[in-house]
Amino acid sequence: AAGLARVALIENEQLVAALYTAPTPVALSRGQVRGLLGSETPALALAGRPDAGLPDPGPVVCACFGVGLNTITAAIGQGAVSVEAVGQALKAGTNCGACRPEIAALMPSQPLAAE
Repeated sequence: AAGLARVALIENEQLVAALYTAPTPVALSRGQVRGLLGSETPALALAGRPDAGLPDPGPVVCACFGVGLNTITAAIGQGAVSVEAVGQALKAGTNCGACRPEIAALMPSQPLAAE
């Protein structure tokens, strides 16, 4: 009645595709769904969100290591105050470096030191 549809395509007992349709944008964790491709857990794919108790990594920022926005902002909140510190904690930004500007933009602005 709400116009929502969630479809999981399974081949050889493994998830090969998932489709979500709705009249408005569908709230789901793309990284979570992408991580389930090839797995035998289609019910989790239909939910479109991490299993209960697991954090949602958010949209992928670092494609090299699959690190999501929520994971990076959590690391920043826990004291990773530079791109290098995020790299040490999560590996994000330590391979090709394409995500380093996006990680830097997530850093809280630092007050300028008095001279």
